[in-house]
Amino acid sequence: MTFILAVMRIDRRRFLLGSVVGMLPRSLFFYWLGTKAKDVFTLVKNPDTGTTGKLLLLALVVISLFGLYYVFNHALKRALSRSNTTS
Repeated sequence: MTFILAVMRIDRRRFLLGSVVGMLPRSLFFYWLGTKAKDVFTLVKNPDTGTTGKLLLLALVVISLFGLYYVFNHALKRALSRSNTTS
């Protein structure tokens, strides 16, 4: 991903900000998961418990997918506008 962004000449500040924002939900989820490790073992033993954890995971997946869609859509539009101006 870093190589692709370098080839596309993405601004370093935007790249760093995007990296932090993109990794923050995952990092916070694993921090929360670490604090609730005992509850995770209970969830594995009894899958009917832990609705909050399941909802949080689902929300993080949806946010990540939306973020990926936004980034790739923006990059695609940018690449297409560049190709139209050079033609």
